[in-house]
Amino acid sequence: MQPTSSLATFNSRLAELMVKDFEKEAALMLPHSGQAVCDDFKQRVTAFHNEHYTPGIK
Repeated sequence: MQPTSSLATFNSRLAELMVKDFEKEAALMLPHSGQAVCDDFKQRVTAFHNEHYTPGIK
């Protein structure tokens, strides 16, 4: 099933925001969760961004 254009737009924008705010989120998580959790979070954010971000969609 192909995502609808509104879903594609939503996912693209979400991916953009997640990457933009990653450093802030990781800094908040690190003292409580540890480096391994932050590394896993970074991998998941990067994978989501690579799959869904489309620069032309706003």
